[in-house]
Amino acid sequence: MEIFLTLIAILVVCGFASLLRFKGNGFTCIVGVIGPIAAFAGGIPLVLSMLVNRIPSSLSILLPFPFGLCDFEFDLVSAIFMIPLLLLGMIAAFYGSGINKPEHAVPTRSIWFFFNLLIAGMMLILISANILMFLLGWEIMSWASFFLICTYHRKTEVRNAGILYFIATHIGVMLIIPALFLLQGSTGDFNFSSFIVPYGGVASLVFVLALIGFGAKAGLVPFHVWLPEAHPAAPGYISAVLSGVMCNMGIYGIVKVLMFLPERQLWWGVSLLILGAISAVYGIILALAQHDFKRLLAYSTVENMGIIAMALGMGMLATDYGLPNVGRLFFIGSAIHLINHSIFKGLLFMTAGSILNQTEEHDIDRLGGLLKRMPPTGTFMLIGCAAICGLPPLNGFIGEFVIFIQALECLSHDSWGLPTAAVFMLTALGLTGGLTMVCFTKLAGIILLGEPRSRGAEDSIPVNPGLSFPLGILAGLCIFLGIALPLFLADTIAWRISLIFGVLIILCVTIYYWRRRLSATTLDCSGITWGCGYSGGSSRVQYTGESFVQPFTRFFKSLMRVRKTESQPTGVFPVNGKLSMINDDLFLESVYRPIFKTIRTLCGKLRWLQSGHLNRYILYIALALALMLSWKLL
Repeated sequence: MEIFLTLIAILVVCGFASLLRFKGNGFTCIVGVIGPIAAFAGGIPLVLSMLVNRIPSSLSILLPFPFGLCDFEFDLVSAIFMIPLLLLGMIAAFYGSGINKPEHAVPTRSIWFFFNLLIAGMMLILISANILMFLLGWEIMSWASFFLICTYHRKTEVRNAGILYFIATHIGVMLIIPALFLLQGSTGDFNFSSFIVPYGGVASLVFVLALIGFGAKAGLVPFHVWLPEAHPAAPGYISAVLSGVMCNMGIYGIVKVLMFLPERQLWWGVSLLILGAISAVYGIILALAQHDFKRLLAYSTVENMGIIAMALGMGMLATDYGLPNVGRLFFIGSAIHLINHSIFKGLLFMTAGSILNQTEEHDIDRLGGLLKRMPPTGTFMLIGCAAICGLPPLNGFIGEFVIFIQALECLSHDSWGLPTAAVFMLTALGLTGGLTMVCFTKLAGIILLGEPRSRGAEDSIPVNPGLSFPLGILAGLCIFLGIALPLFLADTIAWRISLIFGVLIILCVTIYYWRRRLSATTLDCSGITWGCGYSGGSSRVQYTGESFVQPFTRFFKSLMRVRKTESQPTGVFPVNGKLSMINDDLFLESVYRPIFKTIRTLCGKLRWLQSGHLNRYILYIALALALMLSWKLL
């Protein structure tokens, strides 16, 4: 346990050291990378030991006011969530240090400062067993991520995204704090070990507050509106950490609160299941309709967080219906998918960052042909897209496979409630899986194949090896974990899956090299494409991302707000016309923006309170003191 506190201190020191001014960015990058590397090197042995031995460790430290005696604890749940934090934090740091041409000119020192603080804050959350320490880590994480999201703050859309994130995260904190203090009761001790187990209405209130507060951080619908705005605003490797790790902290908070509430009620599991299903289906539908590829990946995070929430909800229901082993496997499946999501989503966001670096294009419909121009990056993106679709033998398959099999197991239960929930979950999983295939076929096909649709895509070149190395690690993990993870499941079917996957990979590699060898011995002839009078290719006759998914977006148009701008060509010799269609988030545009507008109007009417006169402010202080004294005397 002392090692984790030491690692947090190293991250903080490296963060502040990166602010030192030296000529060039070499020293800043080295110091900035040292923190995440040290965190991985020092923390991963403890994580592996916890996964094998499953013996929690704890520590109590007397800290100055206002903290007092603070408990720290590292258990199996913390270890599971620590894996993506340590792994993706280090790989993202490697990627960030390899960027020679940032997407826009930004101060490198501030990025490394907040990046190290972000990792430190999340690590503090995972080992805290004290309300004040937990909230301190939560605030460090929230503020550091806010400044990282606002890296390109000169852009109006980035500032708006940062403000939306700032509001959402602090509304979440306003709900998390009362949930934790309701668990504390009247003991006067802030440590988790002194929590009083609530029952009845109080327990339900704690669950609801935690579900909304932590669910907002996880990006569950309808509390997700900040996520698709904020994650695309940050640099690619920062977005990888935000989507692949920070959203996990919301799931961790929900799991932690459920551990404090052993007497669970049936409707809690139903709520998690329904909320997760809505998030999964709605998230992938919105991802389908996106033109910005980073925004597409952000909505995909909403979808995957929904799958994890569904698995947790079904695990609770299976346990309540007397199937503890099935419930345990649901929890294992959700943990596996959480780790796998961090890996393939980190890979996809970093490849997106590389593409944005080289092309300076966000729009999917302005890209194309990048597999030829950026072969390593394109290959890594294909692996990430296949993994997120759950295709074997990659890592995205096994977590969803475990969840799916356990849902089928619930169909044979004697009651009507659990099979009904299982049918609901299987329907949501099936719909989500099919739409995910379409979504990422669109992403990979439009970006990587065909002909370039813009000058940036046409002039793109491969990224430097410093960026390919971390992408290669994540792509290798997608393949390795797809084979290795089934071996850790005590099940004959899982072992067979690993064997089949291994044979499949060996077969594919053999066929690939055999084909390469045959093609090397044949005469290479090239010429102009011709067929039935068609000569050459043009980007103007290619499918776009919008046209590829139009049958699906048209079917689900009631779940989106479509903004259509049209410019008709006019005159005898008309200039080019223009048609633009943007599919906006229904919750953001129809629910949250009107609320924000109303709040802004009300706040504007209260601006007279901030008159700028010192005498009036002193009067406010005197009135506040008088009210507090009156309250105390009464």
